[in-house]
Parts: sequence; C-alpha cells; structure tokens
Amino acid sequence: MISPMFAPSHVVTGSTVAWLVLAHGLPASGQVGAAGQPQPQTSIVAGRVLTALDGIPLAGTEIAITLVETGERAVATTGADGHFAFIDIPSGDYRVVASHEGYAARDYTAPRSMLLGPPLTVAAGDRREMIDFRLAPAADLIGRVVDAGGQGVASATVEAVRPVFQDGEVALAMYGSTTAGADGLFRLRDLADGRYYIRGLAPVAEADEDIGDDAASVALRSYPTYYPSTTAASEATAVVVASPTSPNPIELTLQEVVPTTVSGRIISGTDVPLLGGVVTLVPYVNGRVVIGDTVTARVELDGSFRFAQTPPGSFVIQARAIDETTPRLQFATFSLTSGDLTDVTMTLRNGAKIDGEVIVDGDAEPEDFGTLTVRAPTADPSAVGIEPSALVREDGVFSLPSMQDGPRFLRLDGLPSPWMLAEVLYQGRDVTAVPLDLTSGAHLPDVRLIVRPGQRSLTGTLRTDRGGVRTDRTVVVFSVNPSFWAPYARHVTLAQPDSQGRFEFVGLPEGNYYVAVVEELDRSELFIGGRLRQLAGVATLVDIGPGGASLNLTVPSPSNRR
Repeated sequence: MISPMFAPSHVVTGSTVAWLVLAHGLPASGQVGAAGQPQPQTSIVAGRVLTALDGIPLAGTEIAITLVETGERAVATTGADGHFAFIDIPSGDYRVVASHEGYAARDYTAPRSMLLGPPLTVAAGDRREMIDFRLAPAADLIGRVVDAGGQGVASATVEAVRPVFQDGEVALAMYGSTTAGADGLFRLRDLADGRYYIRGLAPVAEADEDIGDDAASVALRSYPTYYPSTTAASEATAVVVASPTSPNPIELTLQEVVPTTVSGRIISGTDVPLLGGVVTLVPYVNGRVVIGDTVTARVELDGSFRFAQTPPGSFVIQARAIDETTPRLQFATFSLTSGDLTDVTMTLRNGAKIDGEVIVDGDAEPEDFGTLTVRAPTADPSAVGIEPSALVREDGVFSLPSMQDGPRFLRLDGLPSPWMLAEVLYQGRDVTAVPLDLTSGAHLPDVRLIVRPGQRSLTGTLRTDRGGVRTDRTVVVFSVNPSFWAPYARHVTLAQPDSQGRFEFVGLPEGNYYVAVVEELDRSELFIGGRLRQLAGVATLVDIGPGGASLNLTVPSPSNRR
C-alpha cells in the first residue's frame, strides 16, 4: 500500500541505534576474527544520491533508515561523491528515506517523491549496495491564512494534499503540513512539482470543537477550508507547484458555516430483519472520484441513522447491513446547501459477488508478483459509490463481495513489467473490453484473469534539450479517442523513466495515442478537472501498430538549478 509522506521527520522516528554508519566506502565481506574464526554475517545497506535533473552527486543528503518493527533509527549524511553506507544492520523490514533541503524527500521503495512505499526487507548477510536515489528539485509554497474579515489567523494548520488511489477509492493524501505564524503567514517547504489542494483549519481554540450534536445548535462552526475559500473539496482550486520557481503567494480564507444534520432510515428490503448496519457519508466529485474525509454512523435496530455537524457539499451515502451471509447495500447522492436533510429513506438490496482466480498463461515462470489487487470499476459514468477492490491470495484466488449492481469491468493492479492482464474470461467469453452486467444478488463464479508477459507497445527516452536526464517526470500515454478516457480503460497509462531516461509501455491496444510529459503524479489525477483534455493540447501523437512504436521525447532544461 502507498501512504503519504508528511515530511521526512514524520516518516522516520524513534531512537538512534548504534548501527555503524559510513559516509563512503564499504567493508570487505568475509572478515576473520582474531582467533581465525569467521565472524557472524552482517548486513549492509548502501547506495548513492544523485540529482534527478542531471545525475550529479548530491552531497549533504540525510539518509534515515528505520527498523519498522521497533522504530529504531540511524542517520547518515552523503559525502562529496553522494555515497552512504550502513553496516552491521540487523535483519528486518526497513524504511530508507533520503531528504535534502531544496529537494523533495523520497522513500527508496516508493513510486514517487513524498510517498511511503512498502518496507525494504533486509535478511542476515544481505549486501544491499545499490540503494540509489535521484532526488527531484522542490519549491516552497507561501501564503497567508485569513478570516472572513481579512485578518490573519495565527496558528492555523495548513496542509498540501493530492489525490491518491488507495483501498479501492481516490482519497486526498497529505504531502506537506505547517502552522501559520502570528500574522497568518505560512510556508510549505520542499514540495515536489505537481498540482496540490491547499486546505486550512483554524486552531483548536477557534474551531468550535465543543459545539454539541443537538439539532438546536445553529452556531457558525469552522471546518477545513480549501483554497481559495470553500469547505467543499469538490469545489477547490488546485495550486500548481513547478520548481525551481515558487508559485505566487496565495491567500486562503477560512470559512465558518452553519452545520447541518443528515438523518433518515434504512429499510431491510427483504424478509431478513435488519440486525444493524453502517452508513458512510463520503464527499465526492462527479459521482466517482472520492475527495475529502469520510464519516461513519451506526444504524440503530429500528433502522434510523443520523449525521450531526455536517458541512455543505456534495456527498454519497453508502448504507450497508452487517452480520449477514448475503450482504445488502445501497447508495444515494445528494447536495447540502443550507438547512437539515431529514427523512432520507434507503432500501437495501442484495449485493453482487464475483469470485475467480489469476492464472499465468503458458509455460512462463511468473516473477514474485507481491500484492496484486483486483478492481471492479463501473462502466456507467453516472454511477455513484466506491469502487470495489480485493487483494489476490497467494494461490491466485480472489473474491469481490458486496458490490453495487450495474455494468463493471475487471482490472488487475500491481503486475510488474512486462507482465500484463491479457484476458478476462467468463463462461468461455473474453470480457476484457466488455462490462459484466451485475444485477442485485448476482453471483459470478469462476472468472479467470489471464496474465502473461506482454509485447512492448511503446518504448523511448526522455531527455532535456541539453542532453540530460529527467527522472522526476511522468510519461502519460492515452488514446486520442475521448471515449477511452475513463478509470477502467486500458488505453490510459503512465510510467516514469529509469535512471537513463528510458521508458516502456506493455500491452496497449493498437491505435493512435497522445504522449505527454508531466510532473510525478498518481493515475487517479488524470481523471480530475479535465486533465487529459488539457494534456491533449500539448501532447505528441504516435501510432502504435502490431510491432509497437518508439519515441524520443525532449523537455526543456530547468532555467535555474539549485
């Protein structure tokens, strides 16, 4: 699972342990003790830090290695050649994070800057000597938090968040946080290039946290406010950060609104009595992209539920019965402007279920796939609700229970290159590009996801106009046909160049495509705010035929280096 990296100091915490740290150079293996006896095997974690722009060694970079189980931590600083090394490392799972002022922090196993990836496993005797980093330049975002009267709000919390696909939904992950000064001024430091939503919250003393849940309370209350001045994340304006120049200062006006109450009743919908349930209130954009924080309420035995202190905005209500062999659920959407929303009635229906397995085609020996995730995105653009997903077991079996009815595709995430999802088979038919029509209570067994090494569809290099390499960029490939611009489509994908600027894409259907170069981003960001349409205006065209295609891309060199 990918998690946000709030800041280097929040990623690696704990006491410093007496692991031996070297700025450069490594000890020889197989050392012999004074008595001529071999010494116990020790582990080594070592590597080098270079700049993402031109591969120059980055001296003075702090490398923090943390044992996940205990929180024990050691720190090294790179020398002039960019090297670092930790020796006598106990076996275990570690986080290895590089940070340097003016650059975006990076976890070694994460796909992008400022995120946490899975832990790095170090076994006894391991010599992990190629733990190399390329740090991307970053920029600061400065601004001021004010109240409705234009006065600075001291000690307000300011956060930079971006969409990340996680646990079957798109949520806002925090990439940076700071506290405003006495005059409301703030500085978010070392943000990687990208589009951020900036949100602020008044200090606790001003946030009216002591307001009760009673319906008679009509006092104004502070809620997280998104730039420029809205409590609804779906109405926020993104701020673009592009290093090395910092964006223009912004002004974030905190809002106080009269909270509303959402209440209603859940009806069983079958002969089975309702023994309890859970109702979740989820902010959303266009019914599919979830942005903001979810709130959960209990369903009482009489079916009633209630959300108090709810801010204005657009929401999805997901109702689900619990403790049942056959799960029942329902979704509904609504918008809150002013006044309470009462008497919301939702009748539960039996959820659909898909069971199946992932199968390796032919005699190919699969690599260690790690954790694969099966998704069931909707094919209906007007549908609401959270996208179902499930982890694949070690034996390849998966189960997607409790799904809302409607047309759905099946997709598989987490396959390493060059592996690809080649076919989705159900009842002898290939339904890879055909949605499965799920009805209430339907059960689709024996669905097979066939994976095999795929043919390279597009290869190329990404260079600067001075011949340098930029590994802090993302190459986006998407069909010229807008009907394929959807989260379920195989015609939209992205990749990051390797340390030599090379990139490749596997398994793209034949056709005409746009190719664009953007900042590091999550795939979910491509479907927010018309981003693909914007990229189409600056993209390069390429025709991918039976034999694939190749393309060499050039981007401008930074006008100013740190």
